[in-house]
Amino acid sequence: MKKFISILCALVLVLAVATGCERSKNGTNRGKITVLIKSKMEAFIQNNPAEIIALIKTNFDILAESNLEEIQGNAGEINSELFDEIVALGEKALPFLERITNWTDEEISWYPGLEFEHRLLAVHAIYAIKPEKYDILSLSPNGEYTAQVAVASFAMFYNHGQNFNIVQIVKNATGEIVCEADMTNVVGYGGIYDAAISWSADNKFAVIECSGRRWGSAIAINVQTKDCARLPGEEEMIAYVFPGENYGSLISVPRFWFEVDSWENKSVVKISYILGEITNNREFSGWYTYDLNQGKILEIDYCFIV
Repeated sequence: MKKFISILCALVLVLAVATGCERSKNGTNRGKITVLIKSKMEAFIQNNPAEIIALIKTNFDILAESNLEEIQGNAGEINSELFDEIVALGEKALPFLERITNWTDEEISWYPGLEFEHRLLAVHAIYAIKPEKYDILSLSPNGEYTAQVAVASFAMFYNHGQNFNIVQIVKNATGEIVCEADMTNVVGYGGIYDAAISWSADNKFAVIECSGRRWGSAIAINVQTKDCARLPGEEEMIAYVFPGENYGSLISVPRFWFEVDSWENKSVVKISYILGEITNNREFSGWYTYDLNQGKILEIDYCFIV
């Protein structure tokens, strides 16, 4: 087996050099190169997990030394034939890639030189092979649309998780993007690391919870009009609980979260929230109901947290 792996590694390096020469002569043609590489390697990796592991380890060792900026950039965008080789393995590569990403898997320690770069490369490769592993998808009740929140970056994956920016409503029959919104622009805060999607029963509205480390807001997309709006948040709740007071002077540490609690009917959504820290270390929580057609709050309730 050791001899076989050595042959495999040598073949990978030869192919890498060959494809590098091809690029210098004729320019980048990654599609054709990937097909060539895949056909050359197919006999080795088709049903041989050990050879798959050897290929991933060899390529990651090289990539980890030369693509740090790329692996901290946009999700799944690693510009390298070595990365393409791993993606070309498809779902057969996922078991080992997922082990690399798992901090708690002690058995992976036998992988020599395993570093943060290897783990993050594995996350990128998993995403390129199976985007739904990290994207957030939600089918509308009638199956006509899919709301999808795609990963923007994995740069902080091992600190806070994948980062999101864009939400799209896709018409399933045609693949058409019916509407699209930049969540960070709508809520006014950057760094969305968690999102959840909730549909109205009539498929007209998709409400998306957008949460960061210390804050969370909610936005609503009207699929028919293509409008996107932020739902009432921390400033509106402060104004209700402390009428006439200045928002900035009351918040000592901005910490607030707004989540969908339930749907009262097809156009009225109930939002639960927690808000702190207010002056004198107080926090309060509660809920409100909001009519998405009328664009207004119907009821509000709150209580201070002791």
